[in-house]
Amino acid sequence: MITLSGNRFDDMVRRWSVPVAVRLSRFRVVTADRVSFFGFIMGGVAAAGLVLADRWILAAGAFVVADFADYIDGDVARAQGTASDRGDILDGVLDRYVDFLILLALTLQALDVVGGSSRSMAGFGHPPSWTIAVTGALAIFGAIMPSYVRAVASANGRSTPESVGGRGTRNRVIVVAILVAQPAWGLVIVALLANAAALHRVAVSLAREPASGKDPTEQRP
Repeated sequence: MITLSGNRFDDMVRRWSVPVAVRLSRFRVVTADRVSFFGFIMGGVAAAGLVLADRWILAAGAFVVADFADYIDGDVARAQGTASDRGDILDGVLDRYVDFLILLALTLQALDVVGGSSRSMAGFGHPPSWTIAVTGALAIFGAIMPSYVRAVASANGRSTPESVGGRGTRNRVIVVAILVAQPAWGLVIVALLANAAALHRVAVSLAREPASGKDPTEQRP
């Protein structure tokens, strides 16, 4: 059974990603950072560009490859013994760029700014442009906020939980939205899930006691 939080789905994917990463790690040309950049190119450039070009199936395929690369980069680092804070920072930053670019592409499609045909919401016709623009902005904002909340909480000695609207769940929603060519619906669901995840993390981190000896004024991002 696949849960909404994606934990069991993640375990299933790692049955494939870990062996693939171990094999890739044997090649000197393959590094965790290069895999991270490859994921960015596939998700933030190729998938987003294909969405704008109305190539929905290819876009979904490119985004799935990017999502798989996001599993592999960490596995490659562990297999090569090169895991580091630097790599984790780079991966996190590139992930945020992928989130922004793919959601921006979906927003532009839903607004009919690009593309060869109207992309109305199934069951609701074509909503006003301002509604789509606001929803797209909320989806982009929500995709960034959970990581930001975690960074702020961590800098202040507080932990945050995994949330149902985490990146894994959002990515699966995006893949389905691309496959069925329903960018507006994808934006609505991502906006709801991502902002709910951010608020959940804020509530839990505020309720928890900070780690002992932590100065709450240190290293605020």
